[in-house]
Amino acid sequence: MCVKLYNYNKILKMNPNQKQKQIFEPLKLTNLTLKNRILRSATAEAIATPDGSIDEKAYSRYEELSKGGVGAIITGFTSVA
Repeated sequence: MCVKLYNYNKILKMNPNQKQKQIFEPLKLTNLTLKNRILRSATAEAIATPDGSIDEKAYSRYEELSKGGVGAIITGFTSVA
């Protein structure tokens, strides 16, 4: 399924200040609403346990990011048992 996020013609006609303000506005994606349009991409932080699961350190990191204002987080990779 392809979700159309933006009307690009409308964005191209906006002045730079309007474009910058949009990043802090909520974004509705089907049945999910993000508090803003700031996305934290997946990274390899090497904070998984030796068996590949996540522990309190990882939970704390994602909690920090969400409290800091990130609208969506794409988690890093982990192994599947």
